Parts: sequence; C-alpha cells; structure tokens
Amino acid sequence: MGGVICRELVVGYSGQPVAGPVDLELPAGRVVVIQGPNGAGKTTFVRTLLGLLRPVSGQVERPQGTVVGYVPQHMKLDEEFPITASECVAMGLPRKTPRKEARRRVRDAMDRVGMHHRRRTWLFALSGGQRQRVLIARALAGDSSLIALDEPTASLDPRNAEIIWEILSKLAQEGRLVVVITHDEPRTTACPQTRVRVDDGKFLVEEFAA
Repeated sequence: MGGVICRELVVGYSGQPVAGPVDLELPAGRVVVIQGPNGAGKTTFVRTLLGLLRPVSGQVERPQGTVVGYVPQHMKLDEEFPITASECVAMGLPRKTPRKEARRRVRDAMDRVGMHHRRRTWLFALSGGQRQRVLIARALAGDSSLIALDEPTASLDPRNAEIIWEILSKLAQEGRLVVVITHDEPRTTACPQTRVRVDDGKFLVEEFAA
C-alpha cells in the first residue's frame, strides 16, 4: 500500500485557488487529521487528494492502482426503501465480485468494525456510531488502501467516538492511509499522525510519532 505526495499543490474550484501551495508527503500507515474553520478548504483539499478535483496547480501523486474509500458525514436514509447493514456494506464491493467472495468480504469487513452481529439490522435502526462503523466497513469491503472520512465522530458520544478512533488507528497500523476531516481532537496515539490545519489559504503541517 502506498501513500500520497503533494508537490506545490494549490487546491480550489474552477481554477480559483482556495489554499496552497503545499509540499506534503503522506505515507501509508498513518492517520492524517485535517482541521480548520468552515470554508477554509478542508473538503476541497481532501477531494483533490482523492482525485475527485483537479489541482489548480501542482501535483498529487498516488501509486498506480490505489483504491479509494470515502465515508461521508451523513447518509440519506429512506425507511420506505430500507436496506440492512450487510447490504450497505456490500455496496462497497467491486462490480462482478463472485458471490462467495462477496459474502466473505462483507463478513470480514463487518467483523473488523465489530458489527457482524448487527448484519441483518435495518440501517436506519442503528445508532449514529453503529452506522458510522457500517460505512467504514463498506469502504473496507472494497479493499481500499486510502480511506477518507468526513467528520466521522460528529454528534457521537465520547465512547462511540473513541471506538471510531480505535478502528481508524488499527486500519492505519495495517498499512492504510487514513485521512480524517474533523473538528474534534483525535483520540488515538497508537499510530503516527500528520495534522494538517487549513486556514486563511495556508497549510500548517505537524507530524506526531506513535
């Protein structure tokens, strides 16, 4: 699994810069915490890292074959068209995954986040913390080497927030690059961290050892 390298990166929309330039190396096996005020460019930066937005200038280098997983802050739920937790996780599988392999990958992903026992529960019936764990499992089912999460602990109680950070730390320890947009203080010291603060068009980068 590889990381991401930013070279003189300027991010923005429609050619209009929002933040940068920044030179930054984000190796695999680390949690990258993105912080800053609303509207500063946090989401723009992450979308550029994932390849969803083109840089205004500079480059983002990802290893060939990098599989990206994205965990949104909110997921629209329609109780008139319910899906179970395991069906939600299966949505992260590559197309044409053989049925036996699909079952194994869904089971393994749900085991990793401690949610296999709730696999038949309707997604809308889960708590906020449980739903976030299911969405993380969906990214894992696709064998993502780069996982980005938008405010994964927002509105969660301290215990559920701690569980989410423990899961993210384990994913990084397994060699993934985990990128987290958050206003909360990270609750993990079990793996190396990079903290990137985006504010007033600039990037402030700090490195923390495990």
